[in-house]
Amino acid sequence: GAVGIGRNAAGRGGHDDPSPGGGASRDAQLLAAMVRGAASVSRNEHGSVQATFVRMPGDRDGFLLATGLPPLSAGTAYQAWFSKDGNYFEPSDLFVKAGDGAWLSASSPLEQYVVVAVTVEAATGAKQPTSAPVLIVELKKPS
Repeated sequence: GAVGIGRNAAGRGGHDDPSPGGGASRDAQLLAAMVRGAASVSRNEHGSVQATFVRMPGDRDGFLLATGLPPLSAGTAYQAWFSKDGNYFEPSDLFVKAGDGAWLSASSPLEQYVVVAVTVEAATGAKQPTSAPVLIVELKKPS
């Protein structure tokens, strides 16, 4: 099934977050941008793992939908990472359960990044990846 990405303890608004700019209104804004052709869509498929990452110009949040990730063992979680150069990865959100996909946040506008990756980490998260990625999506430059 699809993997839903929930929010970590840092408190950034999640998919079901009723705060301004969160939840269904962001979903609607992203869908409208996709229809207008204003959203950037990046996809990757590697073995059984399939991923789609969608973002709007200028945003620091993007939507990841991933299927086929390997199962987690007790005490672990998936963690997302963004990289501007493919070498240094900054931490993003943690997730553990299947769902309909969700939002990931970065510290800068997403068009500054070249890749989003996912690793398996301790359930408390990590400051740098400690395992090989189970998913990598190269981000398309906005046209």
